[in-house]
Order: sequence, then C-alpha cells, then structure tokens
Amino acid sequence: MIRNGRKIRATIQNARALLQVQREFGSFADYLWAFVNGTPLLLPAVTRDELVNQATLGSAVAKDLKRRGFKFVGPVVTHMFLLAAGILREQVLDD
Repeated sequence: MIRNGRKIRATIQNARALLQVQREFGSFADYLWAFVNGTPLLLPAVTRDELVNQATLGSAVAKDLKRRGFKFVGPVVTHMFLLAAGILREQVLDD
C-alpha cells in the first residue's frame, strides 16, 4: 500500500502525462522506440561484475519524461525499464 500522498498524486499525474504521450505519438511504445529509431540499442559488452544500472539513454528518456510532466522517474529506474522492454540490450561476457 502506498502511504505517501506525493506518490499517489504522482501516479495520477503520470497517468495524465501518459495519455498526452499516447495522443502525440500514438502509443507509449512508439514514444520510447523513437529514442533508438526503432532498433534496440546494444550496450558495450561487460562482465557480470561490470553491469551498470544507468546509461546515457536512460538519463535522456528520464529527462524527457520529466519535461512532459512525469513524476518520480529517474535515470536508474528508466534504464531498468528500457532493459525490460528490450529497447536497451546488454551483452554479458562469460567469466
């Protein structure tokens, strides 16, 4: 349960901002894929110990989301979301 009033208000604000993005781009997916021209961005190969929790793209998307009125979005969470969505891909070298 969310007890923080700011987070509850942010959820409502984010829903409104998402609707605006959908109106402008057709879908939230189209908005996100526009950052990489429809092709997943392959991050440099690293070992498991070197995995990062943010990249330039995550920071750029988070900044744009904030500009569009989204709340509680930062580069780390945005980076992880982009990985989960397949927009960012990491190559992990076997140790």
